[in-house]
Amino acid sequence: MKFLLSLMRVNCLCFSALKVTPNRSRLFNSYFRTLVIVSVFLLLSGGKSYGQNLNDFRSITTGSWFDIGSWEMFDGADWVAADHTPTYLDETITISSGHTITCAAEVIQLDQVVVISGAELIFLNSSVDLSAANAIECSGTVTFNGAVTDLSFSGTVLLVQPGALCKLEGEDIFNGVGDILILSGAELQINGTDPKHFQNATVTNAGTANWNDIGAIGISPSTLFVNEGSFNVFANGEINSDGPTESVHAFVNAVSGSFSMMGGGTTTFNNISFSNNGNMYVVVGDITANSTASSCVSNGQITVQPGTTFHSSIAVDFSGTITNDGFFENLATNGEGVGTINGTGQIGFLDVNFADVVLGGNQTILSSLNLSGHTLSTGLFRLIIDENALMQGADINTWTTGSGGYVYGTVERIFSPTNGAFTYYIGDATSFAPLTLTPVVFSTGGISARQQPVIMPKLEAQE
Repeated sequence: MKFLLSLMRVNCLCFSALKVTPNRSRLFNSYFRTLVIVSVFLLLSGGKSYGQNLNDFRSITTGSWFDIGSWEMFDGADWVAADHTPTYLDETITISSGHTITCAAEVIQLDQVVVISGAELIFLNSSVDLSAANAIECSGTVTFNGAVTDLSFSGTVLLVQPGALCKLEGEDIFNGVGDILILSGAELQINGTDPKHFQNATVTNAGTANWNDIGAIGISPSTLFVNEGSFNVFANGEINSDGPTESVHAFVNAVSGSFSMMGGGTTTFNNISFSNNGNMYVVVGDITANSTASSCVSNGQITVQPGTTFHSSIAVDFSGTITNDGFFENLATNGEGVGTINGTGQIGFLDVNFADVVLGGNQTILSSLNLSGHTLSTGLFRLIIDENALMQGADINTWTTGSGGYVYGTVERIFSPTNGAFTYYIGDATSFAPLTLTPVVFSTGGISARQQPVIMPKLEAQE
């Protein structure tokens, strides 16, 4: 650059001393064009990389992080052979495209690591401290396999860019207050049968998470796992509490999130506070929510397809829409709005306790229906009460207009020869008219009842 500036100063002196005639004017123009071309060539091909910082590092081959031959460094003027392996005390550390750098069985503290598209960074049985904002920014692949990673900076410490891949392969532990962010267009792969543990961190998936193998995810107190993209489960998996059962551990499927059970196994939530604000699909297999102290809440949509089940030891408190063509064990309204149940499926327990429910298909109650002061409307469909199921509703002696506690529409009760009396808690838009039947039947079948408005004839006096 100094040579180029000197050349330009010399040329300027030559121009000022040159008497310009027509012929010399053409010579001047030609000379100036030549100078511009030469100047641009020198700028573009000077053999130096501008915009680098002293002690920047970049990989020059596939190898170990701790092999000095894997690196070159910027000395302020040129890229030269590294005189040490990079650490968090250096500037930007770049894994170049086509290279795989492995940190195996070591302890390392990192920040300002950039994984270029087409490159891979592997942590194998290592202890890693990510101690700064965007300590690892990945546009290629970053793999954790048996790594213990401290997220010691409060903010995003692992950023996975669109088109990039983050793989969890072994028993991986993520500790600390930092955040892991999988951006839209990126992928998180959860592989292998070893458990993965998240302790006090916040994990946000806005891309695609694929859980490919049988295994477990442990979530400790103060941890928040938020799915804003797609989370697909292809095998048996458990999402467990990594702390006392009375602690709150949150797995949140956000409004934009889609959680899908795809592989025919069972996904189990154990003592985890689960919230669905987006879409959940049980396509193949089962979902089980086992909890003694936490909650399961859905204000979004849950779809249970034919042949699949959603088991829950506590009620899934819902508003929004449930599409049930399989079996849903335990449902209760949560008061956030009217709940809708579509499809033709079976429900174990249904508690209409805090809001009304509208049916968009025939549903069968296998264990218990509790109408606690609210109304279930069947519309053109039927609510079927199995022969061994209970139906509880309002007390006719204390009922008041508008207080609910009954089914507005058609209720079909299945009777067998051994069944006794049964009360249909039915009514219409404004009134409650329970009906008790004690039929004598010789084979199992259904008897339907609904309150039908009576149209009285109009009487007129004739003169």
